Amino acid sequence: MAKVADTSWDNRRLLTALGVVYGDIGTSPLYAFREGAHAAGPAEAVGVASLMIWSLILVVLVKYVLVVLRFDNNGEGGILALAALTGRRKLPVIIMGICGAAMLVADGALTPAISVLSAVEGLKQVWSGAYQWATWITTAILVGLFAVQFRGTDKMGAWFGPVTLVWFGVLGIVGFASMVQTPDVLRAFNPIEGLTTLQHRPDKALVLLGAVFLTVTGGEALYADLGHVGRRPIQVAWIWIVLPALTLQYLGQAALMLREPDVTNPFYGMVPEALIIPMVLLATAATIIASQAVITGVFSLAFQAVALNWWPRMRIQHTSSHGRGQVYVPIANMVLLVLAVLLVHGFGTSDKMASAYGLAVAGTMVLTTALLFRLAKSWLRVGLALFLTLDILFVIASLGKFFEGGWVTVGMASLFAIIGLVWVAGVRLHRRGIEADSAKLCPLGVKVVTRVPGGALFLTRARTGVPPLLNQWIEATSTIPQTIVLLSVEIADKPFVPARDRIALGDVDGADAALQSLLLEEGDNPGVWRAIATYGFRQQPDLRIVAKELAALGIPIDPDTVKIVVGHETVVANAAASPWQRFVLAIYSVLLRNAARPQNFFRLDSDRLVDLGFRVSAGRS
Repeated sequence: MAKVADTSWDNRRLLTALGVVYGDIGTSPLYAFREGAHAAGPAEAVGVASLMIWSLILVVLVKYVLVVLRFDNNGEGGILALAALTGRRKLPVIIMGICGAAMLVADGALTPAISVLSAVEGLKQVWSGAYQWATWITTAILVGLFAVQFRGTDKMGAWFGPVTLVWFGVLGIVGFASMVQTPDVLRAFNPIEGLTTLQHRPDKALVLLGAVFLTVTGGEALYADLGHVGRRPIQVAWIWIVLPALTLQYLGQAALMLREPDVTNPFYGMVPEALIIPMVLLATAATIIASQAVITGVFSLAFQAVALNWWPRMRIQHTSSHGRGQVYVPIANMVLLVLAVLLVHGFGTSDKMASAYGLAVAGTMVLTTALLFRLAKSWLRVGLALFLTLDILFVIASLGKFFEGGWVTVGMASLFAIIGLVWVAGVRLHRRGIEADSAKLCPLGVKVVTRVPGGALFLTRARTGVPPLLNQWIEATSTIPQTIVLLSVEIADKPFVPARDRIALGDVDGADAALQSLLLEEGDNPGVWRAIATYGFRQQPDLRIVAKELAALGIPIDPDTVKIVVGHETVVANAAASPWQRFVLAIYSVLLRNAARPQNFFRLDSDRLVDLGFRVSAGRS
C-alpha cells in the first residue's frame, strides 16, 4: 500500500475538491430524500433521515475518506488504478476492473440526466408549463454542456469550486432553517430510528434501502479523483463542509415532511416561493458542475482503459498543456450525450429515472471493496468484509428496482463490459498469433534485398523473433533500412514512469541471424536493435520523443527523419481455433477495424508514418 507523496493542501485545492469530487454527491438532496420518503411514508421521515445520515457516515466517511483513500497507486485512485495495483494481468482482476469501469461509464450517462432534470423540475413549483417543458429544457442544457467539452475544463473549472461552495452553504442554511422549526427530527442521529423504520416497513425495506443508497452515489468519485486533488483536501472538505451541509439538508427535509406530510418535493418545499427561481438556477448550476465532473471522469477512465489495452483505441485529444490527464474523447462524448438525452425522454421524470440510478455505482463499490480485500492486511480485511456486506446489501436493494428501470443500467454496463472483455481476449489471441509468426522468417517473394540509408522504427507487439511487420516491409519494398529498431510499447502497472526509466534496450534474439542472411552481409550486427518503451497508464506515448531518446542512447538514427512503421492488421481465426476463439476473433476483428489508428494514440507525424497492412492468423496454440 503506497502513500500519497504530497498531502499538503491550500484553499485552491480545497475548492477543487468541492467542485470536482463532491459535485455528484452534493446534488443527491434534489431527489434522494424524496424517493426514500415516498417508499417509507411521511410518518417515517425521521427514520429515513437516520438511514441517510448513517449511510453518509459509514460508507463515505469511514469507508472511503478514512480507509479507501489510503490505498493509492502512486497517488492515483479509481478502480482501474486499483486493478493495475492489484495485478492487471490476472484474469479475475481484469474482469473486476473492466466491469467496474463499465458501470461507471453507465453512471456517466445517468448522472447528467437525473441531476439536471431534477433541478429543472423545480420550476414546477411556480410554473405549470414546466411539466411539459422540463425534459426539453433539460435536453437543451445537456446539449450545450456536451457541446463545449472539446474546449477542456481549465476555464470552467475555475468556477466549479466557488459555485459548489455556495451550493453547500445554501444546502446547510435552508436545511437548518427547517430543522429548527421541528427539533424533534434530531432523533435521526440515533441509528435505532433507521433500523426501526426498516422493521416497521419490511415490505418496503429493499425499496427504501435503494433510495437511501442514492445519498452516497457520488462516493466513488472521492477515490477516482484522488490523483487530481490529493487525499487531505478530500478529507478536510468532507469533514468540515460537505458532511455537515448534507446532514442539515436531510434533517431539514425530514422536518418539513413531518410538518407537511403532503409535500411532493421536500427539497424545493423548504424554499420560500420568492426564492424558487434563484434556487432552480443555483441547483441547475450545481448539477451542471456535477455532470461536468462525471463526464471528465469518464474521459479519464476511457484514456486509462485504452492505455491498459482493455478497450479499443479511440481518438483522444489533450485539452491542456499543463493539466495532468485532461483529455477529450469525441466518441465517448457523443455516446454519453445520446444516452443522457434518451434517458431524459425515456423516463420523463427524475423520480422514474431514480429507479435506474444507483445500481451501477453500487456494483462498482462492491468491486472496489473486493479488490481492496486482495491488497489489505489481515486485520483490515475484517473491516472490509463488513463494508463488502453493506455494499452487497445495497446492490440487492438496487436490484429490487430492476424491472422499474434498473435494467437500463444493467444493459448499458453489460454492453460496455462485453466490449472490454472481448477486446482483452482478442488482444491476447492477437499477440500470440504475432509471436507465432515472429518465430519464423516468412519466405520472401523477391531475390534481391537492398540496404538503404536511414532508419526505421517498427512498432511491434512481439518481443522476440522477426515481426511480421518487418517481413511485410521487405516484401513490399525489397529494401531494409540501414538502422532497424524493433520497438514495443508497454504500459506499466503504475500511473507515471519517469523519462529516465522509459527506454530499455534488449537483445534481438533470432532476428540477428535471420536478417544477416537477408542482407547477405558479414558482421556481428546488421544494424538491428530491440527497444521497449514503458509508459504509465496515465501517460500517452509519444513516439517522436521516443525517437529522440533512442538517438540519445547511441542508436544511429535521426529522430527528425526516421520512419515509423505501424501495422494495420487483419486478424483471422486459423484452422486450429476453437469455436469460442472463433467467436471472440469475429467480434474482435470488427472492433479492431473500427478502432482509431495507432498514429493518433502514439502521436505520430503523417509525413514520417508508414502504415502497412497484413493478416495475422490466431487461434489455439
